[in-house]
Amino acid sequence: MKTKILLSLFSVVIFSSCIKDYHGNIDSKDSILTETNYIFSEDIKAKSLDFHIAMLEAEIKDLKMVLDLGQATNAQKERYVEATLEKDTALNEQRLILGYLDEVYKKGPKPLPPCPRPRNCNDFWEGLEIVTLPVNYETFRIEIYDKNNNVIARTEGYPKPLNDFEGYLNYIHLKFNTADYKGQILVKASGETKDGAFEPFSIESYIN
Repeated sequence: MKTKILLSLFSVVIFSSCIKDYHGNIDSKDSILTETNYIFSEDIKAKSLDFHIAMLEAEIKDLKMVLDLGQATNAQKERYVEATLEKDTALNEQRLILGYLDEVYKKGPKPLPPCPRPRNCNDFWEGLEIVTLPVNYETFRIEIYDKNNNVIARTEGYPKPLNDFEGYLNYIHLKFNTADYKGQILVKASGETKDGAFEPFSIESYIN
């Protein structure tokens, strides 16, 4: 299966960073990661935030035009403030994700192999079997839907410590129930951290 993601300029920058940060191969006999079999959960979240930020920026731009004309209602003024705060919060979430990646990739006990991440690779669904996670996730679920809203893949079980990365990353298995589907997909993520349930996030993609 081949999946193509529309990449933003920001995604391309992260792609270059990922290749630069990788300095070797995992040589542990117990390692379960390869260059093409895993994806990092927070990259999916960050990609979802890309779309959310773009939508907020468009909304803020429209509201500002009305404000500048002096025609804004009280509701529009309040929404302008809210949307601006939402954008700032989303940008901060992205910075936190990048900071976590920096810690894992540069300060972890071993370098990770280059990863099939939606933020930096064109094709990443083929051979995907594992989702790596921050250690604060108590539960984590991914479901992948086809264009008819049928589930074609989902995670199984609970997060487990990743060999050589205990204290840095956990992992969970992702299983596809079909290898023949081609077309649009929707990837949904949900679960709980040690602080409680987190807000679900999703991205759209395409298998061709």
